Amino acid sequence: MSLWHRLERGSIPLGSTIMDTKQKEWEEVWKRYDESDPEVRETVVALNLLGINTTASCEGHMTHGESAAWIDVAIENTESFANLNKQADELSEQAEHALMGLDNDHHAHVLMAEYEVVKDLVLKKNLQETVDLAKLLEEFYENRTVNFRVRLVISIYGRGTGRLISQGGIYQKAFDEETQEEYMQEYLEEMKSFGAFLKNKWFEN
Repeated sequence: MSLWHRLERGSIPLGSTIMDTKQKEWEEVWKRYDESDPEVRETVVALNLLGINTTASCEGHMTHGESAAWIDVAIENTESFANLNKQADELSEQAEHALMGLDNDHHAHVLMAEYEVVKDLVLKKNLQETVDLAKLLEEFYENRTVNFRVRLVISIYGRGTGRLISQGGIYQKAFDEETQEEYMQEYLEEMKSFGAFLKNKWFEN
């Protein structure tokens, strides 16, 4: 029986030093994500406690947004990282204006080359969160078999932001509403199962 399940059953007193500390940490981070959709909140909290920075999440909705649960991960937006992103934006804009002007093609290409360097730095930093998340997914699915459509994967967009979502959630809009609603519940349950796995891992470590 896992440490977390033993805590739930009361076989380990909350006064136990390690467990008590972890429980308090969990509660503190739980409060921090009080605006997260309730069905994915546990997964979001567990990811952050395990060192994966989340930036947005959704449990899936039929009336707006995606009809599949998802969680985005990327590096924490520190001041230095925000400045790096701003630099990439400025270089991209300057290069675009130079190319539109057609009066200094060499200058435009220099700016574009500088932009690519900075963009790759941002991308590499963001992708580290995805690498760490992929390791957790690999562990989760080591002895778990599910339908390919339900299996959680990571899609990349923007400058390296990773989106954790069921494989079928990526092409969910291809189906009629009734099918989407049925699949949405399956995808949510898989996300919650991953969250339970992560929570147990946090309390075990």
